[in-house]
Amino acid sequence: MPIGVPAFYVDSGSTDGSPDIAEGFGVQVVLLSEDEPFSAARARNAGFETASAAHSDLEFVFFIDGDCVLDSHFLPAALPVLRDSEKLAIIVGRVEEESAGDNVYGLLANLEWSSPGPGEIEDFGQLGGIMLVRAQDFRAAGGFDPSFIAGEDSELGIRLYLRGRHTLRIDETMAHHAMDMERFGQWWRRSVRAGHALAHRNAVHGRSVLADSRSAAKSTLAYGIAIPGVTLIGITALGLAGAVPFLAYGILGWRFFKYYRGKGATCGAATIGATFGVLGKFANVIGLIRFYLQNVRGRFQLIEYK
Repeated sequence: MPIGVPAFYVDSGSTDGSPDIAEGFGVQVVLLSEDEPFSAARARNAGFETASAAHSDLEFVFFIDGDCVLDSHFLPAALPVLRDSEKLAIIVGRVEEESAGDNVYGLLANLEWSSPGPGEIEDFGQLGGIMLVRAQDFRAAGGFDPSFIAGEDSELGIRLYLRGRHTLRIDETMAHHAMDMERFGQWWRRSVRAGHALAHRNAVHGRSVLADSRSAAKSTLAYGIAIPGVTLIGITALGLAGAVPFLAYGILGWRFFKYYRGKGATCGAATIGATFGVLGKFANVIGLIRFYLQNVRGRFQLIEYK
């Protein structure tokens, strides 16, 4: 697995022998203690701190998740761009889903990774945890916010943007991802987690100039609570005639369908994406409610889906 740069693996209490495998490849292993809750934000911060301590001249760091494989062409293409542009803090590329043809969940992941063309990112919902970051900017921003159990990557991009630092997507494959999801329950929990993330982002940055996640949070409340509630009241009062508000889900599904078709998906794939997009609103609203209930105590419980 030689990639020509120092590599660090952060382990969050795994039981599958991952630390030994990493050490076998000559990768330095960082074991997180169980004194604090595990999260991607905490793990990435720990990896960065270890890398900084080991390399005082650290200029750039590439974060990659354990279910991904780095594409060998990305770093040689991205590093010169980041080096030559003073305004850039983060560079990302495309993520390709290896399980796209395995089942519906792989197909959904492939639709999710399908991104707009290269250019500067201002919709930070498009920013995932796989990224090349300027170490100086990461350090100055304070790293990932460890209070986030999900969406910490998007939140970092927003925080850097508000500091005048920018994120660029280049036309290169960055990583190959394996969703490894087989059950509806896994997808549902992941969608609940996504709702939690958008609620947290909205709470922190919804009033910023980016109005982060504000419209998404309103949409989630509308489709997850308001429309079902109005429909139920309408049916109780008027019978089937009161079900008219439910037609809004057909309009929402059509919007999802057109969105995915615009990204190049086939009619079949766009139909599946639209169906799960509508269903996802109900899972999202559970995550949103969960965030606001847990926010009262100031601590959030990790939502694991695989």
